[in-house]
Amino acid sequence: MKHPETVLDHKDRKKAWREGPSRLRLIGALSVICLVLPVCWAGSPSTIGVLAMVNAELMPIVRGWILADPSINGTIIPLREPTTGGVEVGFIERMMRIYYPKTFEALVSYDFMLLQGVDMAFLSPRQVQWMYDAIAVHGLGAANTRSAMSMHLYLAERWATSVLSEAFPNDAMAAIRNPGYAVEKWGKLVVNDDPTIPPVMRPFKRDIEAALPTYGGLLTIPKPGCRIHSWIKTDRPEYAYPLAGCIAHVFEWDYEEAVTFTLMDGTRDDPFLDANVNPFALDVVVNVIWHGSHRELLEDAVKVHVLRDRLWSFAQARSLAISVFDFAEIFGANTQSLYRELASLETKKSRADAMYLEEAFDQAYALMDEVMQGFSELTSKSIRLKDQTLIWVHMVEWLAVVGASVLCGASIWMLMVKRKLYVEAGVSRLSVQERRGMPK
Repeated sequence: MKHPETVLDHKDRKKAWREGPSRLRLIGALSVICLVLPVCWAGSPSTIGVLAMVNAELMPIVRGWILADPSINGTIIPLREPTTGGVEVGFIERMMRIYYPKTFEALVSYDFMLLQGVDMAFLSPRQVQWMYDAIAVHGLGAANTRSAMSMHLYLAERWATSVLSEAFPNDAMAAIRNPGYAVEKWGKLVVNDDPTIPPVMRPFKRDIEAALPTYGGLLTIPKPGCRIHSWIKTDRPEYAYPLAGCIAHVFEWDYEEAVTFTLMDGTRDDPFLDANVNPFALDVVVNVIWHGSHRELLEDAVKVHVLRDRLWSFAQARSLAISVFDFAEIFGANTQSLYRELASLETKKSRADAMYLEEAFDQAYALMDEVMQGFSELTSKSIRLKDQTLIWVHMVEWLAVVGASVLCGASIWMLMVKRKLYVEAGVSRLSVQERRGMPK
């Protein structure tokens, strides 16, 4: 049974604020302050705090988003068992106890919440109410994926019946009641080029549509007042969201003072979120987070896309270089000088991050060119050091193989060819008895 304080809807809270004691009035005043703060931060170089609750198998993907863009930092919590297994319920519950905010104040210290195919059973009624209040009262941006979280109805119903789903633009209950909900709908991906909607996807329309000529996902039904950034055009006229034969793909709306999004898909194999298929996947995700956090979207989206590619390349190159360092150290290599060079490059990368946050993109790009050139030289040095370290390993292996081959060859020559250890028996007791005709 829910605690009485957790079952108040948004209208009841407004009434309690007007008629209740001074404690509630103070909370309301603080809420107004919190609503103004994100707007004031729109031009500042501060980062955006993201609380990401995801299917466990999507954690590496979301981690890549957070590491790739300097404007984003956050916490990632697994909130659903992966279909491939490997993560137990006890592990998810332990991660929730450790990393989920312990107080409501800690929750609203974030700027954005991402719910990517989660299982609502892992959230307590109080946590669900906190998240709803963070959106409805404090104006936190948020996004959910996979329409109503899952093609499995028992998971989708948990989301559709929760108070939290009311804050999102997808009519989850209407969607899952449709007989065709659990069957993915396929069609041509169309990006809305209406200049009146925020440029979350519009600057990348041509490239995204070329990269994804066909796309599929679960049925979504936008609520009145939604702004639709993209849709799937199918040959099924009975689906009319927003137009005949169309199903909304990425869409948003204003809920109280918050901006929330719904994506029709969002699985591990979603090509829309795969940078190898959709080169602007990271840009769309960052734009969703920025817009939901009340930040102004950048005008020159293509220039920023190129810079983000460089920043992401640095993260990948750094991981590769450290792997080579660790491998060489196993065989006794001294990598201290390489780590010093890496630290110097990381310092320059931090300066480029600061330039990115201050929107000095040209300077950041020039500095990242210098950083990546230095990384190329560092990679060559680390590979040479690894090869020099392993030459003794190769020599020992070669000598062992050659020694074993020589020993085997000599043994075969002596035993099988020359028969130096073979002595023919001249006379035996059995042969003498046979010559004499004696019984055996």
